Amino acid sequence: MHGFAYDAIHDEIVVSGPLTQSILVFRGGAKGEEPPIRVIQGPHTQILGTAEGGNDKVSIDPVNNEILLPVGTGVSRENRTPVAPTGVLIFSREANGDVAPKRFLSGPDTQIVAGAYASGAGGGAIFAVAADPVHNRLVVNSGSAMLIFDRTASGNTKPLAVIKGPKSGVGISLLSRSTRQRAGSLAAEWMDPFAPGALPITAMFLPAGEFPCKN
Repeated sequence: MHGFAYDAIHDEIVVSGPLTQSILVFRGGAKGEEPPIRVIQGPHTQILGTAEGGNDKVSIDPVNNEILLPVGTGVSRENRTPVAPTGVLIFSREANGDVAPKRFLSGPDTQIVAGAYASGAGGGAIFAVAADPVHNRLVVNSGSAMLIFDRTASGNTKPLAVIKGPKSGVGISLLSRSTRQRAGSLAAEWMDPFAPGALPITAMFLPAGEFPCKN
């Protein structure tokens, strides 16, 4: 288990499984060895990844009943080449089994690329993706840019807007190793969706500079 998201509307916990190339959905009140109520897994899902750069981020859009998963972040151990196209898979919230995604946002025009952060040999990851159901937008934090799409964008679609550059403060590559390590150790606490007053969308993006943390 790497990333997870909580659906407060339907009281469900969505978990990404990079090594099993799956998405697990649990009851909000699940305890102990309780099995998931739904599992998205199989070749038709297009969920691919490796131990070195698995699909370790997942988010939920409970308003539009969709699960969002970045993919294509893994690289082959043998020749360091990507194992799958980089992009964002969008599944129905109620999807179960070996099901195809509703949409796949991917291609050169999307500007969604793997960053250098997740692998020292040129691999990388989409660090986060989130839906804004109020403004009907999809935001992808990719490398050193925040890409803003129409929420229902699919295929090789250009973003509606791009936030990047030194003045924007966006760019994981600007962080020192010590800051990245500290960010990783704080991630579970800082991104806790159960915390009072949590800001899930804002918290998922890593700016260049100081990280907020609890005292």
